Amino acid sequence: MNESQLISSLRKSGQLQEAYQRARQALQENPDDLSLLRAMGWVLYDLVKRELGTVSDDEGEPSRQASVDLRRVHRFFHEFQRLGIPRDDHLIYSLMLRLATKAQRAGWRGFLEFVQWWDLSHLTEEDRQPQQIAGDKQIPSLESVALYAIGRAATESEDASERVWARTVLEDAVARYPDDIWIARSLAHLEFFGGNLDRAQERLRSVLRRKPREWWLWKEMGEMLAPTHPDDAILCYYRACELMRDKTKLVSVYQQLASLLASQGRYDEAAWFVEQAYSIRAQQGWKIPPELAQMHSAEWFQARQGAPKPQAQTDGFARQFLQGIAAEQVQTALAVLDHHNSQKQLAYLLMKPREGVAVPYKQFPKVQNLSVGAMVELRYAHSNGRRVIVEVKPASVQEIEGFAKRVRGRLRKPANQSYGFVQADTGEQYFAPPPVAQTLQDGADVEAVCVLKHNEKRNREEWVAICLDTA
Repeated sequence: MNESQLISSLRKSGQLQEAYQRARQALQENPDDLSLLRAMGWVLYDLVKRELGTVSDDEGEPSRQASVDLRRVHRFFHEFQRLGIPRDDHLIYSLMLRLATKAQRAGWRGFLEFVQWWDLSHLTEEDRQPQQIAGDKQIPSLESVALYAIGRAATESEDASERVWARTVLEDAVARYPDDIWIARSLAHLEFFGGNLDRAQERLRSVLRRKPREWWLWKEMGEMLAPTHPDDAILCYYRACELMRDKTKLVSVYQQLASLLASQGRYDEAAWFVEQAYSIRAQQGWKIPPELAQMHSAEWFQARQGAPKPQAQTDGFARQFLQGIAAEQVQTALAVLDHHNSQKQLAYLLMKPREGVAVPYKQFPKVQNLSVGAMVELRYAHSNGRRVIVEVKPASVQEIEGFAKRVRGRLRKPANQSYGFVQADTGEQYFAPPPVAQTLQDGADVEAVCVLKHNEKRNREEWVAICLDTA
């Protein structure tokens, strides 16, 4: 057994430290021996892999692991670079790059330097394909995880040249993978750090459109909006709080919200968030940041201890924001729920005799539980030639002048007919079509919601009862 085989044998048996020492000594004597270089490459791979064993592969927030010796990891990667193994040995290079992305997640600051040396032009076709594992589960391609790591590292880097390089790489990647949210998110942050606030916000908005239920994306959107659009930033933070119920994960959002609300003079709301952020940190034994401590001791907070929890409904704002609709574009109108279409899963709302809108249950789930005849307040805007519904809220109004009203009276039905007429106490008469009147008896005292509808057959507008209840 020659020396390289012995080193490989020691490595495979788990004796990594001994294999490493033998490889170093052998390379001092024969620095150009390709078999020794390859043997050492695999030893370094196993050493780094062992060191990063506790680091998650999942994307999202960076993972910082106290058990990882980053100095040792850094040294092993640099030793690998100096080996000069031929690039034809694709497997070892690919595996080391994947490990490098894990090292970056653990906080390794040398990743961008390493990946520039590695040079993504060397990626093989296999490196660009997801890996299939048990069942239908896939591991992202090496190219993908490398791009994600480049994005994370660049947003943490203080080196302007590294950020410029990373942005160039990611701009090229997003052109090839326009639906990849992680690449788009990284570019949004790089735009933000570069001072291109409008472009940054629009890039992140495009990510939110695809992942509208991710609380941490709303948090990041709030951070981007805070310098220029504080009111929208506050609502983004509120949205994050609605979507995430675990208060320990929201502690930084609470502090950011408190600071922003206070800066806007909204001290009653700010006080609740200060109290929550402070108490959570105290209960968890976490450090109290200076800014939070300062707010906690401020006179405005001391005067408002025990403030009630702010009530904020952000569904409407979220729809409006994701559509890119400005607040001044939003209009308000009253409408009546005319009928449900359970097959198509929507409710049809009438706003005027000849104007209505279909509202999908999926987008507005509370509408499904409203009764025919319910009056609602619609918030909507016109965008790209169509009406976009922003919010549907139940309204307690009894009448929409000239269009809808509630009346009391008596139902009159012709003999052997399923339709009828509501004779109102005030003398007016309203037609009650069969679907509305057929279950009630002639002479029943009723309450009705009546609307002025367009009759297409007669081409005129007529008052019609759309729902009846016994009085």
